[in-house]
Amino acid sequence: MQVPGNLYAPAHHLMRELAASDGWRNDFPVPVREWFVHDLPFYYDLLSPMARRMDLWITEYQHILAGPEAIVEWYKGTGLRPFLDALKTAERKEQFLADYLRLITPAYPRQSDGHVIFPFRRLFMVAYA
Repeated sequence: MQVPGNLYAPAHHLMRELAASDGWRNDFPVPVREWFVHDLPFYYDLLSPMARRMDLWITEYQHILAGPEAIVEWYKGTGLRPFLDALKTAERKEQFLADYLRLITPAYPRQSDGHVIFPFRRLFMVAYA
């Protein structure tokens, strides 16, 4: 199995920081239920009693994206979804996305050709019966 392992990456940290900021915290009176993934030791402890052998590893892919806007687009269907779903109007959703883009742009600087390097960790596990 494989799962994302980037819950603490700048892109995720900044969406939580934005939601907690003065301009947004009133839009999120109930904490947003984000997706969650455990670290590898959790999965090892869970699966190892049922496996004769396990392989575990972490890979950090370096995706080359067109710009910070592509990172926003990437997360609109995943990490940003709980935040966007909690907002009441299309206008607030668009403003949240604009503010998020403003925050992540310095965290993912453009390279000389205008692209950004977007590190993305994944956790991998193979349990052998």
